[in-house]
Amino acid sequence: MYDLSEIRRANLRALIEKEGGSQAAFARKLGKSPQQINSMLKGQKAFGASIAREIESKLGLFPGQLDKESSAAPCVRGFLVGEEPVPAGYVAIPEYQLRFSAGGDGNVPGSEPEWEIVNDSTPAIYRDDFLTSRGLTQNNTMRAKVNGDSMEPFLFKNDTILIKCFSDPHPCNVHIHDGDIYALLVDGEYRVKRLSKVKNGIRISSDNPEYKDEIYTGDEVDDKIRIYGRVVELSRTL
Repeated sequence: MYDLSEIRRANLRALIEKEGGSQAAFARKLGKSPQQINSMLKGQKAFGASIAREIESKLGLFPGQLDKESSAAPCVRGFLVGEEPVPAGYVAIPEYQLRFSAGGDGNVPGSEPEWEIVNDSTPAIYRDDFLTSRGLTQNNTMRAKVNGDSMEPFLFKNDTILIKCFSDPHPCNVHIHDGDIYALLVDGEYRVKRLSKVKNGIRISSDNPEYKDEIYTGDEVDDKIRIYGRVVELSRTL
């Protein structure tokens, strides 16, 4: 007999397994309690159309996908970036690059560069819960390219990094986590480097041993350095 509730439960089990098998983690993603998910899987809680459509929406699935009998987990709904609205539960993060105002450079007092969208790039799509779990929002997050080989073998040229941006890039207003990677300007040059605190200053380090550490102290920290954000994710094309 065709049992729609059992098909939904089977698809839900497959989705949980695909996400790592943790009902608790899966429940958090849906904004529900582990007990609710467990009851649905055991048939102790109704698994009607309303809750099925809610789950599909939160996971970016086609409406009705949980109702389809299949041996595999339901497919994620596809869409064309830039041509269709981003599905509910997702945000598009564009790629940016630092630009100086006309006639300006990083060494001119009062001349601050600005991030501008790279028009010929394709935004990356992130789940809302991926961002919120890391204290990120669409407004304080951007993507940018890595230049040079100074961070190899951890980062390579043209890798794309996701940056949690700071509202004020002046070093005195940035809390540095020793050893984390940051996007910054040093003497007007865009860098992606590891930072750590030293007495009255900042150490700038590369992962490539061919590059020596740089230490800035006193007034030169604020004169020469701007820290735009902390790197929270990287991606690359093989």
